Amino acid sequence: MHASSVVGHEAYQQPEKFTPLIDLLATIVSILIGISLAISAVLSSRPSVGNSSYTTEEEKKRIEKILKHDDRSLIDGQNLVFWLYYAALIFALLFKWISVQGTGLENAQIYVKVISGVFGAVASLALLWSATLPSLLRSINIQRKDLD
Repeated sequence: MHASSVVGHEAYQQPEKFTPLIDLLATIVSILIGISLAISAVLSSRPSVGNSSYTTEEEKKRIEKILKHDDRSLIDGQNLVFWLYYAALIFALLFKWISVQGTGLENAQIYVKVISGVFGAVASLALLWSATLPSLLRSINIQRKDLD
């Protein structure tokens, strides 16, 4: 969170130096949106509990309840990350639209600075949060294999 604040502050202070990164970050965030949607699709398919995972019907119900809770938490987290990515793209579009409208970054008007700062903070937070995706995919994979 602190790193995102620093990036946002720097983008606010000097949006003209941050402008070349807008396209790159927007492209990366777009790719991450696709990955997030794929993870959500995987999470929405309920895993089946194999016969070797339980000995009684009560144990099976307990395992299914835990899985449902875990999957719900993961889906909620992915939903939050998706909207964070989406917000980053919206701010990238706003920044590009305003800077092309002739406002000129050399004057760095306040709204250009604010949008640049918010985009910098949101996009960097989204990128940092994405570092958890490999471990999330691994834990989902392990959980599903253990149920077979």
